[in-house]
Amino acid sequence: MRRLFSLPSSARRLGDEIDAEIAHHLDARAREFIERGLSPDDARAEALRRFGDVPGARRRLRRLDRERLNRERVTEWLASAWFDLRLAVRALRHQPALSASVIVVLALGLGATTAMFGIVDRLWFRAPDHVRHADRLSRIYVNEVMPMLGEMTQARTSYVYATALGERARSFDGVAAYTGTWQWTMGDGDGGAPINLGQLSWNFFPILGVRPELGRFFTRDEDVPPNGAHAI
Repeated sequence: MRRLFSLPSSARRLGDEIDAEIAHHLDARAREFIERGLSPDDARAEALRRFGDVPGARRRLRRLDRERLNRERVTEWLASAWFDLRLAVRALRHQPALSASVIVVLALGLGATTAMFGIVDRLWFRAPDHVRHADRLSRIYVNEVMPMLGEMTQARTSYVYATALGERARSFDGVAAYTGTWQWTMGDGDGGAPINLGQLSWNFFPILGVRPELGRFFTRDEDVPPNGAHAI
């Protein structure tokens, strides 16, 4: 009955409170049996038998206490939030200038946050629109033992290893290789213009499922070192 009117404020204390309650109940029952003439050991055994499944009772009591504690916390949070909301509305109503300033600041802050989230989501988390099945793309890291450097895990590897991996891999629909981009000058004299240049295997764009706006991509037959043809 005491548990119906008091509950620990922390979930960490629930187990200790329940164990103390069960121990108190067993001790009280054991004293009753001792007064009836049983030995302390027999009285303890009889109290445990009358009580029943102690671990099961402990689990049920913990579950009930956690549910009640969660309900009380939610109720307190809602009551506190409602009180704070009413207090804020009352304060803003009595000070219109301050209310307008607060609303403008909140609008600007929310607008800036939304814009920044959209930019970050677009650049870092969302795949480009033209990439097909972006959720199935993975980057392969190679674990190698390098002379003088020891064991290293990195995404860079040799052309021979990348070619062998693409030919022998069975867990992927395809394996493509690429390098980072760097700037190159295209044209002669004053007509030269900087362009971004990179290296990649013939199946890089087919795996991504993209198409060129002009011309075509080079094919498997054209990706034959050292005499690969130029594709336009």
